[in-house]
Amino acid sequence: MKATFTLILVLSSTFIFAQTKWKRLTQRPLEVTYKIPNGWFIGGYMKDPNCKCMGATINTAPDRSVNMVIFESNQFGLDSLKKQQLWGYTFLANLDISEDSLETAHLQYTKALSSWKEDNTLEVLRFATTYNETSYLIYFWGEKDDIERHQETIDIILHSIEPAQ
Repeated sequence: MKATFTLILVLSSTFIFAQTKWKRLTQRPLEVTYKIPNGWFIGGYMKDPNCKCMGATINTAPDRSVNMVIFESNQFGLDSLKKQQLWGYTFLANLDISEDSLETAHLQYTKALSSWKEDNTLEVLRFATTYNETSYLIYFWGEKDDIERHQETIDIILHSIEPAQ
């Protein structure tokens, strides 16, 4: 009985996932392309008004439960970029934070999990990488349950990110 229930659950999850339509975005100013689920908000390219040297694109799940931003700079190294605020929010990095790595077909990231200093109720995933002297930070944030619920989508997005050729 448990095996039948598990099989039904797996098949229904696969069917629901297969129904998700994806589109490929090309963000020329960021020099990246990636897949995003249809229905997600696409904010386009923005410059950070504080330093006039970094750009970003923001995407949000339809129910606004999970947000994503790709933050780039070819003027800051990766360690320096990690210390920059993202529109007034600071990734809460401390000595206790552990970083993992994630390797995709196109990039290798360091992954860190924390929160925003200004709002510690939200869970924040930060993926950091460098490609051709451009530093990239990819943030996903939301309530812990929402991040867990969208984990498969987050993984697909990350694995689809590739530098423009």
